[in-house]
Amino acid sequence: FTSIDEPCALVWHTCYEIIKGLCEGLHYLHKGFEYPIYHLELKPTKVLLDKDMMPKIGGFGFYRLFDSIEASNTPEVTATRVYMPPEYISKRLITPKFDVFSLGIIILQIMAGKESYTKCIDTSPEVFIESVYEFWVNRMQGTISKHTSREVRTCIEIALKCVEFSREKRPTIKEIIQKLNKIDIVECSSIHQLYRAKEFSFEFLENITDKFSKQNIVGRGGYGIIYKGVLKDGEEVAVKKLHQMLWIDDEQFKNELNNLMRVQHKNIVRLVGYCHHASHIFVEYEGKHVSASVVERAICLEYVQGGNLDNQLSAESCRLDWDKCYKIIKGICEGLHYLHNADTPIYHLDLKPENILLDKDMVAKIGDFGLSRLFDSPQTYMTQSQDIKGTR
Repeated sequence: FTSIDEPCALVWHTCYEIIKGLCEGLHYLHKGFEYPIYHLELKPTKVLLDKDMMPKIGGFGFYRLFDSIEASNTPEVTATRVYMPPEYISKRLITPKFDVFSLGIIILQIMAGKESYTKCIDTSPEVFIESVYEFWVNRMQGTISKHTSREVRTCIEIALKCVEFSREKRPTIKEIIQKLNKIDIVECSSIHQLYRAKEFSFEFLENITDKFSKQNIVGRGGYGIIYKGVLKDGEEVAVKKLHQMLWIDDEQFKNELNNLMRVQHKNIVRLVGYCHHASHIFVEYEGKHVSASVVERAICLEYVQGGNLDNQLSAESCRLDWDKCYKIIKGICEGLHYLHNADTPIYHLDLKPENILLDKDMVAKIGDFGLSRLFDSPQTYMTQSQDIKGTR
């Protein structure tokens, strides 16, 4: 373990993950218990980094349990003065915004150095934000994406709000988390605007799956068999060839396709392309040969190397260590949150371990939107459909 108080040149992605991890840890302390826990000594030396640069909040030397959001007086806190909010320095007043102020100072130091708080006091917020933003643009040698730009600006803005002199103007830790989460939602929306799924010919899919051979089967869903294939650029894909079933019509196929095109999230299996191929064959009907239309439908998805979650489970328990288990649980929750909180919510209706795929880094990805539904309001619906393939 090492402390972020030690001098080091961190890249922005690492800095952002540390900031976000700190906020999530503090949110857990403030909101994860019946009575909130307030640290009161939060500073860089109390934040440890593991080998993956994941921040861990420690040093609970003088934490306090609050049973309300009211302010209270307390014996002297041993926190370093620069991390103490003004109301504590002047009146020995402790409120839930104590830790928020300390968090703001730490974020400022991560982004703009140890003397950043003094600089921001002597500078207008607009000028300070621009100067810190320009510093990071130059540090990244001008190669900054729109998403990274939003991360940088949002973190500076959060830090400045956290160190407001008046505690009433400081955000709650919940509001901070909501603001950080909006960055990911905007990013997903931007990707969707740029993203276009490819239309593949049925012949092409036959070629990359060795004519849909048994050796290439990697899974089975409620509506089709999944084959592994490799595109010309070397990308591995999972080709979901839908069964020939009367109740799968073009509208249902378009529904699944549109659902997949709408969702772009790290915890949702990504759509690569699709195929809708109609052909005519001659069949015997009542002693005559007649022409019949045959429609082949397939969906190409990113190939997720780690298999599904069901493979990792046993009758006794999960074979994974707790860190991996927590990462998977959190990923599933974030993916489901994204689906349910879209402009038009999407409900999966067949969520189970077999439909949770894991990549090589054990990132959970929700897949197999066999009969997902679009809901335009959070009401309860009754359906007489017999087509839902969920496991009872």
